[in-house]
Amino acid sequence: MKNSAQLAKISLLFLVLNALLLSSCGSSGGSGGFFAGAGFVTVDASPKRVDTGNRMQLRSEIGDTHPDGVALKVRYPRSLSYVLETAELSVDGAKKMVFPAVDIDTGSEMFLVFFFKQSEFGKNNYGQLTFELRANSALSSGRIEVDLDVDDIFVDNRVEFDPSNPEFTAIDSVGITIID
Repeated sequence: MKNSAQLAKISLLFLVLNALLLSSCGSSGGSGGFFAGAGFVTVDASPKRVDTGNRMQLRSEIGDTHPDGVALKVRYPRSLSYVLETAELSVDGAKKMVFPAVDIDTGSEMFLVFFFKQSEFGKNNYGQLTFELRANSALSSGRIEVDLDVDDIFVDNRVEFDPSNPEFTAIDSVGITIID
């Protein structure tokens, strides 16, 4: 009888330790666990080759965002310009118009910066951002790049991005061509 009581205690201890171990292994969804980084982001363009005067649509998938929110930075060549009021965030089948907090020409490249709260990505913590860029001048080979950073909740988003120090490391990119 004494052995079965000890075996029961050991089994209970084993179950409790397993439960603690498994609960500490969270998903990368920002809801706890071992989350590190801002999340994931991809970018694609359609079409990738356009004539001057035409538009291309950019599509970024964003997910597993940080609980503090994210800053999505898009860097693109000066041969392109953002088409106002074309940005749309699609989450869980619903679409809403969004606006970049920053649309700036640094003299050598262009940046768009969008800020999103984690809650904007719905229950699945995933969304798709689409917007259009207009081709203004020929470009034989260019790249559109994206970077995703954790939003600094203590800094106003209107001044958080510094074009002289954009803290940009491309996570994904797509090659494009603009022909005359």
